[in-house]
Amino acid sequence: MTVWSGSGPEDGGYGVYMQRYDATGLRVGGPVLVNTTTLYSQRNPQIAVLETGGFAVVWDDTIPGVAGTRGIFIQAFGPSGARIGAETQVHGSGYSQTVTPLPSGGYVVTFTHSPESPFSTVSARLYDAAGNA
Repeated sequence: MTVWSGSGPEDGGYGVYMQRYDATGLRVGGPVLVNTTTLYSQRNPQIAVLETGGFAVVWDDTIPGVAGTRGIFIQAFGPSGARIGAETQVHGSGYSQTVTPLPSGGYVVTFTHSPESPFSTVSARLYDAAGNA
């Protein structure tokens, strides 16, 4: 599995794309746009393969109407590559996001944000195997 941020015909700036591979390293299908919101630019994707065989992709995105603010978003996928639920906003501002699989099949998203500038805080949000926070 590979994820990246780049320009494509489906997005209005940069989008987050993924490419799946089989056990021999051959591509499974073509690149898929991960984000469903295509306004502005979605960047800095990270991916985690989950205990269920699915995977979760996290990225940051410009928040419309809030100059200079980037929010953290996530999309989960099942083992077949089908979306589980909708693209979800993890937090209204942040950067340096990661997603880590948990033995339960869920995952945790960690990120940095600055609620009291100039100080930064590291926060986490826990999701179960169904993608519920």
